[in-house]
Amino acid sequence: MQKVRVKIDLKTSWFFIYDLPPYSLGLISFVFFFFFLFAYSTQNRKILANLQRKALSLRQNRQILLSSLFSLSRPRERRKLKRKSCGKQREKDAFRSLAVTLSLSLLFNFV
Repeated sequence: MQKVRVKIDLKTSWFFIYDLPPYSLGLISFVFFFFFLFAYSTQNRKILANLQRKALSLRQNRQILLSSLFSLSRPRERRKLKRKSCGKQREKDAFRSLAVTLSLSLLFNFV
């Protein structure tokens, strides 16, 4: 049985393996390959979870905007808004906010 000597260079964080048969070097590289593959997939899972969280919040914002858009587009809601308003300026403001919510919902739809 051969002894394995390992030298670790602390300045550069490299390690050197001496006196190894050829198959053990392949085994070590195989183990390191799967270790780095696992680390890479874990990092990708974290990134994917973060993107899913952002997509969920965008979807919720879009649903809020669409619900406000549909509530303003109903004639009954517009009539209520008209009754509350004193003049045409309030109605213009309501339709302006409707246009803003529509443009924002389209923006969130394409994001």
